[in-house]
Amino acid sequence: MFIIGISSSAILGTSSSRQKKQAQQFAEAGAAAETAGNLEGALSDYSQAIERYSAYYEMYYSRARVSYQLADYQSALSDLDVYLSSNPEDGAGAYKLRGLCHFALDQFSSAVDDFTEVILNSPESLDAYYQRGVSKSKVGDYQSAIPDLAIYLSKYGSNTEALMLLSQLYGLTGDWENSYKICKQLETYQPDSANVLSLCGSALYNSGQYEAALPYWNKVLGLEQSSADAYFNRGNVYFKLGQYEPAVQDYNQSLALAPEYADAYKNRGLSYQRLGDLDQSLSDLQTALSLNPEDITILISLSLSYSALEEYDSALQYLDQALALNPDYDDIYYQRGNVYYAMEDYDSAIEQYSQAIDHQASLENSYYNRGLAYLKIGEKDLAKQDLQNLRELTTNEDIIAAIDKILKELE
Repeated sequence: MFIIGISSSAILGTSSSRQKKQAQQFAEAGAAAETAGNLEGALSDYSQAIERYSAYYEMYYSRARVSYQLADYQSALSDLDVYLSSNPEDGAGAYKLRGLCHFALDQFSSAVDDFTEVILNSPESLDAYYQRGVSKSKVGDYQSAIPDLAIYLSKYGSNTEALMLLSQLYGLTGDWENSYKICKQLETYQPDSANVLSLCGSALYNSGQYEAALPYWNKVLGLEQSSADAYFNRGNVYFKLGQYEPAVQDYNQSLALAPEYADAYKNRGLSYQRLGDLDQSLSDLQTALSLNPEDITILISLSLSYSALEEYDSALQYLDQALALNPDYDDIYYQRGNVYYAMEDYDSAIEQYSQAIDHQASLENSYYNRGLAYLKIGEKDLAKQDLQNLRELTTNEDIIAAIDKILKELE
């Protein structure tokens, strides 16, 4: 470990020469003890030096360094504050140590400030960029953390921890393309890491590349056959590919390993829903709801199953529960519109679709379905207006063709 040199010239002030000399001796003994790994001894010696000469500011930094190694972060911070109050222009190392202490105490915003001071004092300190990036990620400032990690990786491109974090940060900001790009770099260093393969599979899944994601989850399960999450994630890939039976099998495996996995019950319930087994779907979704009673997506899924059974009152009941939990959850209004439409209560359906449109929820489907509801009550002009609005919004050729057919029939 690098230890700041102890020089007699650092001892200034009005204390007696004898006290200064004793302080210097303890400082040198502390440095020797620290070098030898005798941290407790070093701490005692540095404290003795300060006791004999309180203005010996280098000793506050030295004692802080030892306190940090002994995991006494609060004491280290106190000493660093004293040191920096007397040496504000000579603080790159002290600010770095203070940043590490703040980080260890989960005081991440303060750590960001300290590592920023390090960078201002020593722009070539790439470690500070890495440490600041990690600290920013801890406070949720993902977008700002990305360039810090990129700067660090410009020199230390093989640091797998930094690559892993950067890939995760791109994912957290919704940039799945770059998340996968960084993950591929990481894969060259750790080709048999389940964590790396999971990260690559997740990036592809979230970017809609389900077929490309599937081999990654197969590899993960080849490495971790007892991972409930891996079975769950591969099940999700199968679900997105429309392969509901293998999805159910993977959810079965996931639940065998984690019997209270609410999301696995929910997604298995949705798979059964797609397979037409509505009784099993309802059973799974009810179990999921008992495990996670405030999951709005489960309530919406239950309403879909009851709607398929034409039990519309029950479907609305679950949507009402969802609305009570979160009145701003946009998709509820669209789903309520669908239930009312199926009940042939077109006025109520129009009201719900209008709410959905106001919330910018399921916008294309809401315009389309509201247009159809207007047609049902004979409001052709309003129907045409909704369909024309949708035609301007959508790029789906099939929807455009369907709209053009309806509009032609209304002429």
